[in-house]
Amino acid sequence: MFGLCVALAGCRREAELEPTIFLKMRVQAWFRKQGRQGWATCPLTQAGFIRIAANPAFSPDAVTPQEAAALLHSNLKHPSHEFWADEISFVDAVTPFQKELFGHRQVTDAYLLGLVMHKKGKLVTVDRGVAALLPKDPTATVRGDAVSCSSRR
Repeated sequence: MFGLCVALAGCRREAELEPTIFLKMRVQAWFRKQGRQGWATCPLTQAGFIRIAANPAFSPDAVTPQEAAALLHSNLKHPSHEFWADEISFVDAVTPFQKELFGHRQVTDAYLLGLVMHKKGKLVTVDRGVAALLPKDPTATVRGDAVSCSSRR
């Protein structure tokens, strides 16, 4: 499976810069184009989705956490979805780019990027700050909304 991890957990900063509707349109456009190739979630991205979907400061259309969880559950049944367990420790996940980790706001992004590298997948995110964490690795690239890491160490 061509692994893709949709990182919604770290998009709060981006949402402060761009209107909510624009973010929603970008995510929906990505899923229309790429979703059938395979996409994955992990516990962090699932919790992040619920946190954002239930946050009235993020969207006037916010739902309750229970409604967000039900919507998430429905989407996880998609045939192209794969669940990625948190099978790598934080320390191991961030080792390739720990020198680039400077602030508390990078912690979740760093773990997600490390998990994606461990899985040899792509991290799809609306958070442009993730690119600052990329290791100095010729196989790590940023293209549009995808951070691609085809090798690990």
